[in-house]
Amino acid sequence: MYGLGGETAYKMTPRYKRAKERVSQLEKQYKPEDITLIGHSQAGLITELIPSKARERITLNKATRPQDFLFRRRKKNQYPLY
Repeated sequence: MYGLGGETAYKMTPRYKRAKERVSQLEKQYKPEDITLIGHSQAGLITELIPSKARERITLNKATRPQDFLFRRRKKNQYPLY
């Protein structure tokens, strides 16, 4: 879905919606600054896109599109591993 429709389309998927809801629940239960989001491949993309106040985001070989290499965007607390 991400490859065809980008972020907008991907944010409509059930996988993204479930992850966003779960992170929101965890941030209510625990202090966000005590949370680290970690994801590989598709979960790495979710880790990057999800709105969160987590201390850090670690992505490993996250899902990308060709234009991602031209316009690299990264959260200030994100640490990508390739």
